[in-house]
Amino acid sequence: MRLAEAPEVDLGGHGIRELLVTPSVNKALQIIRATVEPGGHSEDEPYSMDCRHEALHVISGQFVLSTPDQRLELQGGDTVSFPGSEPHGWENPGSQPATVLWIMAT
Repeated sequence: MRLAEAPEVDLGGHGIRELLVTPSVNKALQIIRATVEPGGHSEDEPYSMDCRHEALHVISGQFVLSTPDQRLELQGGDTVSFPGSEPHGWENPGSQPATVLWIMAT
C-alpha cells in the first residue's frame, strides 16, 4: 500500500486525520497512520477496539495515551501495546502535530 493511495478513515476524535495503510480486505491486521494536530484528542469517554491486540507507535511529536490505570506520556520512537478491549483515550498535548501508527490485530 502506497501512502498516497491509502484511504482516509474516521475512527472518531477531534483534530485527527487517519489513513488505513493496510489493505482493507485484511481484517486480521490493520494499521492506521494518523496525524494529530496540537490539542487534538479522543472523544470524552474512553473507548475500546474490536481486536485482540492493539499497539501505538509514535513516529514524531508528543502523544498521551490514557487507560483506566495510567497516563502514558509518549514521544517520537515510543511504542506501547495493550489489549484492544481495554478502554483508552488519547491527546496531543504538544505544540506540533504528532504522527502515530495504530496497529490492531485479531
